[in-house]
Amino acid sequence: MSSALIQLALYLSLANAADCSPLPVKHGDFVNLTGRWASLPSGPIVAGDLTITRTVVAHGSNVTVQFSDGTTSSELFFSAEYVDIEHLLLLGGDAVLFLGHGPIDGVDCESGALKFCSLMASGGVSLWTSSFGPHLVRPVVRSSVDGDGAFLVYYEKQEIGSLISAAVYREDTGAELWSPVGVALHYPANSPIDAMAVNGTPAWLVYCSAPGFPRGTPSVTFYLRYLVLSESPVVFPDTPVSPGSSSTKTVEIINTGRDCTTVTGIEDVPPFHYVSGLPAGGAHLAADGGSIEVTLKFTPTSVDHFSEDLPIVGLMSSGATAIPCTGDGIPSVADDFYVRDWTDNSELHDRGAEPSTRSVFYTTSDVWNRRAPAHGTFTDDDQPVSEDAGAGIDEDGRNWAFARIHRNLGTGTGSHTVTAEFLFALFGAGSNFALADAGGHITSPHSDPIVVAFDPGDARERQTTPFYEWRLDVTGSGKLCLAVEIWSDDDPVKSPRLAGRAPGGGEARGDVLVIEDNNKAQRNVGVFAVAGGAGGAGESAAYYAVAHNGATVRRDMMLLYEASPEVARRLRGASVGVVGGRSRQFKSGDTLVLKNMQPGENRWVRFTFKSPQGKEGEILPVEFFEMASGAAVNGFSIAPLLSSPARVIHDRLQSHRSVFTRMVAGFDVREAKDTAAASKDVLKEDDISEQGYLTFLRLQLPTIDACCRVILKRGGVEDVFDVESSLKRLTDLVQSGEFESASVAHGSLLNKLDSFLTMLQLSNGDPADILQMVRWQRALYTKLAPLRKLSGAESVVKESDQFIAAYGTRKVTNKEYPALMRRLMSSFNETGESADLKRLRLQKEIAEMKNSLGDLTALQKAHRTFLLKLYKLDK
Repeated sequence: MSSALIQLALYLSLANAADCSPLPVKHGDFVNLTGRWASLPSGPIVAGDLTITRTVVAHGSNVTVQFSDGTTSSELFFSAEYVDIEHLLLLGGDAVLFLGHGPIDGVDCESGALKFCSLMASGGVSLWTSSFGPHLVRPVVRSSVDGDGAFLVYYEKQEIGSLISAAVYREDTGAELWSPVGVALHYPANSPIDAMAVNGTPAWLVYCSAPGFPRGTPSVTFYLRYLVLSESPVVFPDTPVSPGSSSTKTVEIINTGRDCTTVTGIEDVPPFHYVSGLPAGGAHLAADGGSIEVTLKFTPTSVDHFSEDLPIVGLMSSGATAIPCTGDGIPSVADDFYVRDWTDNSELHDRGAEPSTRSVFYTTSDVWNRRAPAHGTFTDDDQPVSEDAGAGIDEDGRNWAFARIHRNLGTGTGSHTVTAEFLFALFGAGSNFALADAGGHITSPHSDPIVVAFDPGDARERQTTPFYEWRLDVTGSGKLCLAVEIWSDDDPVKSPRLAGRAPGGGEARGDVLVIEDNNKAQRNVGVFAVAGGAGGAGESAAYYAVAHNGATVRRDMMLLYEASPEVARRLRGASVGVVGGRSRQFKSGDTLVLKNMQPGENRWVRFTFKSPQGKEGEILPVEFFEMASGAAVNGFSIAPLLSSPARVIHDRLQSHRSVFTRMVAGFDVREAKDTAAASKDVLKEDDISEQGYLTFLRLQLPTIDACCRVILKRGGVEDVFDVESSLKRLTDLVQSGEFESASVAHGSLLNKLDSFLTMLQLSNGDPADILQMVRWQRALYTKLAPLRKLSGAESVVKESDQFIAAYGTRKVTNKEYPALMRRLMSSFNETGESADLKRLRLQKEIAEMKNSLGDLTALQKAHRTFLLKLYKLDK
């Protein structure tokens, strides 16, 4: 609504005639509706782009407001007894203020006494409504704040006639600008209120009678503003992002009110900080111009634009309550290279902020896997499409990793080469990352990391080229987490590096936080394809993730899990639990605590859900965060993906081939060879029908049953994944011919078998934990008195320190681990022979370490068993 003259047309319907009388009203003036509109049973008021209609109900009225865009707010006022609208105030910003009276809470109102206020904005949005209960609202007084309209509302107790309180509100938003505290002065009838300005500061003077005040003296002064800033916002110059780099500015805080006030502090809101200026006890600012100069500092943490408010603390009534600050962090001379932690779309994505602005940094990151030597397509939201890893012999086990690298141009832009190194960990939380050829299931034909060239001034995004080929052998699980580290000569990776460690790591703030280094990124998503449409007939699906204690101390490991309200609704009936224990109903925001986990211990988290209905392509992610000191330091996502039958069949057959081939190669389950080969043959067909898939399962069920029995018996452990019941359920569904339900049951069985095989493998040792074992032995020989006093303790600590430091710079790898253990064998022998430690009976574990020097997996297992016994000394 413009500030020009508004023609307000009052359409009056009298007994036998219609009277249409234009009423000229200036912007901001009151329209008193008493008498003129009261006789209308129903009728509109048109004012600019507002149409206001009152409907009489009993002895009161309801009001409907329609705005120019056609939106409507109906029944603006309602209560047990309907109310009458007495005043209408047309405001800026296409807003209108209504004031009315009527019997509320059984209290009769005097004629002309206002009872409530309501402020409506364009679009029918209620910005503010106030009902004053048994108190009476007195007429509104208006003024302005820097050209913005504001109004003051005050009210009194009817029975004693004393002023209770008052409040000042913005006209365009309804926001409360100020309200006094402790006002309780006697207010004589018809006492005036004057709107005025004091040194340019809008104020209201209320004339009250009270002890110590002569009649007619303005005993209460309501100021709209006390504090102003000499610079608002405080704009800091561009500041390089580097250790110790910052910029400072001085701002003056001025008291423009008639009363004194005190500023006691200014709160830090990083990256902006208060530095100096306030004396001890705060600054006492005199009325009418008292001021204080304070110095503020900007220390950017990433190449980004920052905008924050620093709260002002102290005794004040209104005006500035915070110091707005803005500043830009820029690269420090050299260019800043980064890999996105998240992407929503081509406009909204990670720009290299440190720390990352999202706790979910592992779902849409710019590191991904493909089953062919090409980076693949990107979604419409500019997200790379990742594929599950393939495991097996020859082509079945070949994979290609990619990362998209970006650059923030610095002040010294030139030619750069960026190195990208890929790492791998088990799917879940806390598992240590390992490089290819580290002694596990992953190898690579690449002898060196990938190198990407950037030309001078070239800021465009780049894919890593050439691709990074890696191979997952036939004994490995395809459920993996993929990570990348990048660096240039001027933009190194923050220490410590990822190899041999995990984000979080069990430390107080997390050992290696991907979110705090834009040179690191990871993808940790488990996708379970389910048929759309009927949604698998509600069949329960099961998915698993490993929780690993990467710390060097026993601890409780906390996982917080959550989903959006829509996902939680779609997955109603889902459950979360730990394998070997009970499950609980999934409730977004709950936590799962894995109690008393030993260093290097693994447990399996189970998530089950009813296969949901929906459209093909929908993904319903549930996030699991590892928490440390109240912050998310690591995480993974389990994501049901509604898919076409063809996609589901292909995924199941690939998983079937992988799991049963793994049984043959890793556990010598010869019965699995034929069913693995059969699934590979079916995958060669161009179009596999639902009936063809069911026929395959029907023919393979006897072999599947035999394989499950062999592996469960060979494992020598309890059927903690409940494989037998899943097999029975699959058998029943296949015989009934229910494709969608059978495909879900098949997938759940394969997930259980895959996790069971991984559990059996890890029980024999894990080369990915080698660095953790060295860190752990260093901690024990440093902390525990019975070990610290041994003559060989110094050698253990020194050799461990050197290995840890060299591991971080890639000067040593897992290949040098046996040599380290061989050098420390005499110290271990001394430990076992110590009189104070003989009760631990360490000779067997020491002998196993010595006999395992040629096998990294077995050596790590023996080493951990040795350290677990030593850990008993830690009380």
